Amino acid sequence: MLSDTTFRIATCLRLGAPSGAPHRCQCGEVVDRLGHHGLSCSRSARRIARHASINDIIRRALVTAGVPAVLETNGLARDDGKRPDGMTIMPWKLGRPLVWDATCVDTEASPEDTVEHTVEVCPAWEEHRRVLVGVIGGGDLSRRALVQAMVRSEEEWRAVASFCEAVMLVKEEADRIRQRQRRTRRSRRRRDPADIRPP
Repeated sequence: MLSDTTFRIATCLRLGAPSGAPHRCQCGEVVDRLGHHGLSCSRSARRIARHASINDIIRRALVTAGVPAVLETNGLARDDGKRPDGMTIMPWKLGRPLVWDATCVDTEASPEDTVEHTVEVCPAWEEHRRVLVGVIGGGDLSRRALVQAMVRSEEEWRAVASFCEAVMLVKEEADRIRQRQRRTRRSRRRRDPADIRPP
């Protein structure tokens, strides 16, 4: 059951109605009266909870299918220093375990920043899309068609994975740049006593 405050805020977000007075968030960003910032704030507890839920669903699905899996495996790191979210205990393919890393989508991303837009029409990925279509054939790049291609052959699996990796590397770098800019703005505000505002 939702609390009164949660229900009020959810209703305001759904209707596009003001949910509070403009103020400055703990992270340093300005929150407008619509309150959308909380959906993508780097300090939002709900974002962490969503991430944990996604990983728990993946792990439970694997266990239900008879594949033991663990979360936050120690001693396992990617080339970029990040640690994957989970791993199967038994080998998945070619003697290697299945490893996954879930990403919580920013709920404040622009309407154009969807999977469908990125894969099917975004001009930024035209060259990668051409290579992908050259391998999997046809012009259908829907999620269903991509999944079907991935299970059809290892070559098609690699083509889809390569496309996704290229997109995620660029998006993750853009996110790191945004976070650095936010930290820089916050540190500048801390140094400027004229900019101290009540919460």
